[in-house]
Amino acid sequence: VASLSPKKPTKTKTVVLTRADQSRNIKTFNRFLSLCHEAVSERLEDGKSKISAPNPDDEALVCAAAFFGYEFKDRNKNMAFVFEQETQQMLQVEVLYVIPFTSSRKRMSVIIRDVDNKVKI
Repeated sequence: VASLSPKKPTKTKTVVLTRADQSRNIKTFNRFLSLCHEAVSERLEDGKSKISAPNPDDEALVCAAAFFGYEFKDRNKNMAFVFEQETQQMLQVEVLYVIPFTSSRKRMSVIIRDVDNKVKI
């Protein structure tokens, strides 16, 4: 028989992040945003490149990441190249595995070896 008495409230732990922690987390999120898509870079006849995405969602992810300072440049078999505007550096991130979007998962995931050499999803 289920008890009708209310449950005792559980204590929650408050985590306070410094501005530096918040800034680092936001930058990491935006860098990951520039990597978690299926867009590719196409070379045009005039020598410029254009991002081509298989769907509007992927295009939106790439555009949002660029707006926040992480411009997706290209991808080859296992490497992705992202230009970080703040440092003016080209970042090379190893793409270890792509878990494609499915209607049942309703998400896509990318497993990478990040710029700090740690494996992340």
